[in-house]
Amino acid sequence: MRLVIVFRAFAVAQFFVVVATLTAPELVMESFELTYSADILLVIQLSALYQIMFAIVTFALPSWLGHNLWKAASTYVWISLLPVLLNIYHVASNHKAFTNASYFENGLWLLFALLFYLFGKKMKLYF
Repeated sequence: MRLVIVFRAFAVAQFFVVVATLTAPELVMESFELTYSADILLVIQLSALYQIMFAIVTFALPSWLGHNLWKAASTYVWISLLPVLLNIYHVASNHKAFTNASYFENGLWLLFALLFYLFGKKMKLYF
């Protein structure tokens, strides 16, 4: 049951990120020390659409998999780590520096990776 909550919380967190990005793209980009332009809005909207589609699938996954939800948990550990790896790459290649928003974002993704790992492992023991 706890793993279901983690999947749903992951989907809701993605939804809130999309809403924040679409309602205030200038502020979101500024928090990461990036420059906003009207030309980038199309890319932001396209990225938001893909993220919303992924959030919908993530939200529905517990219903689809039922007691086998633990099988998807290890995949979601790696999915949760992808943004962290990308942020590390950006910092290592001098494309951007870590900001407070970056630390918060990375912490959130690492927390989800840990929760998927722990609760997925725990659910696997029961089934």
